[in-house]
Amino acid sequence: MSNSNPTLFRSAALWIAFWSASVTCAHADLVLSSPPRESAEQGKLMYEPLAKYFSELLGEPVTYAQPRDWLQYSTDMRAGKYDIVFDGPHFAAWRMKHLNHAPLVKLPGTLDFMVIARWDDKRINKLRDLVALPVCGLPSPNLGTTMVMAQFLNPVTQPDIYETKGGFDEVVSTFATGKCRAAIVRDTVFKKLSDADKKQFKVVFKSPSYPNQTITVGERVRPKMREKLVAALTEKKGFAPAEVLLSELSKNAKFFAPAQIADYKGLESLLEGVVWGW
Repeated sequence: MSNSNPTLFRSAALWIAFWSASVTCAHADLVLSSPPRESAEQGKLMYEPLAKYFSELLGEPVTYAQPRDWLQYSTDMRAGKYDIVFDGPHFAAWRMKHLNHAPLVKLPGTLDFMVIARWDDKRINKLRDLVALPVCGLPSPNLGTTMVMAQFLNPVTQPDIYETKGGFDEVVSTFATGKCRAAIVRDTVFKKLSDADKKQFKVVFKSPSYPNQTITVGERVRPKMREKLVAALTEKKGFAPAEVLLSELSKNAKFFAPAQIADYKGLESLLEGVVWGW
C-alpha cells in the first residue's frame, strides 16, 4: 500500500463517481407535472393514471411530480426538471422558446376571456377606464390576468388586481359583492350565467382566442415517443387514463386535440419581461 499512488486513486474515484452519476441521469424517470392548482390528493387522481399509462406506452418509467406551490413549480420548470408538462398556452410557449419543448396535444376548444363591469357603472366602458382601479381576477400568472395586464404597457397605469382564490365562478361571486369595479372571467363562465344575471353586467373587453391547456414535452421525450403520445391521447383509447382530468377541465371531451406550433407564437411575451408576469 505504501507504493500506491494517491493521485491515481483520486482520479479513479472521480471517474467512477462521474460514471455513476451519468448512468443515473441517463436512466432517471421521465417526470410529468402540472401547476399546483389542485390539492395533492386531487393532483394524484388527475395525473398519476396518466403517468402510469405513459410508462406502459413508452416503455420507460414516468412519474408524476406534484409541486407544493407556484414558486417550486416555476423554479423547477425553468430548470428543465419536467419532461412532460400540462398547463396554459403561455407557459407552453415559454418552454418552446427557452427549453426547446414541443407542444403535442391540447384540450379541445380555445381559451377566451372577457372583462365585465356593472351595467350602471357609467365610468367603466372600455379597458383603459380601469387604470388604477380594483379588478377581480385569478392570481398571476393565470392567463386571463396576465393577458389583461399586458394591455397596459406602463405598469403605473395598470389596474389593481384583487386576487381571488378558486376559479372563475368565485371571481364572479367576489365581483358581485362590490369589492371590484370590474372582473376578468372566462367567456364560458359568463355564458352560463342566467339572463337575469347577465343583465347586471356589460362586457368592456374581449380577448383573442388562445389555444387551450397544452401538453408539451422536452428533449428527453424522443420523436418516436412523441408520436406514440399524440396517437394515444387523440383517440378514444387514451380517454380512460385521462378521464378524471378531462372531466374536471373539459367536461364533455373524450380525448385531446393535436397542438399546432404556430398557435403559440409570441404567447411567451405574456410572461417574460413584464413586472406583472412570471
